[in-house]
Amino acid sequence: MKINTIFDKYIDFFPEDELELQLLKEQLIQEQDIFNRKNFIGHLTASGIVLSADLNSILLIHHNFLQRYLQPGGHQDDDNETPLQAAQRQIEEEVGLVNLEVLAVDLEEKLIPIQIQTYSIPADPSKGESAHFHHDFIYCFALKDEQEVNLQESEGGDYKWVNLEDLNENPDFNVAIQRIRLYLLNRA
Repeated sequence: MKINTIFDKYIDFFPEDELELQLLKEQLIQEQDIFNRKNFIGHLTASGIVLSADLNSILLIHHNFLQRYLQPGGHQDDDNETPLQAAQRQIEEEVGLVNLEVLAVDLEEKLIPIQIQTYSIPADPSKGESAHFHHDFIYCFALKDEQEVNLQESEGGDYKWVNLEDLNENPDFNVAIQRIRLYLLNRA
């Protein structure tokens, strides 16, 4: 499924997000290369909120460059993989977790993310990158069984499991957490 189709279906599910995602929408309409990391208007990333097996906590890693705790994720380099596949790959690379259940917004179509978030990334002179935006396709996963986190230290300096209740008011996570709760209620 093409990014444009995933985006359109996402907006069908979450029309309240369309205004916030105007930059991504414009880039898609203009057919910009949003897979290219050198597109300093904005490019795609994919990430995964990983729930513990008991569905009470999420895994956060301390991002070395941004100096804050975030869900595992990273760049989607091309359209040969879906954002969902990119999120799964990033989770495996960054924290070594596999055998995850996808908690999908649409049970028929698991490619629709739980949230798309556009956020600003500061310039990184060491990589020759100016300030730009990431359009992050955020998916939700649950551990099927207990697993050890194997942190890739080049990406994250630390990790922690955080109770869902502790993220209610966190602006980085509150929308995704609300949607996860709705999903879990509907699943029960």
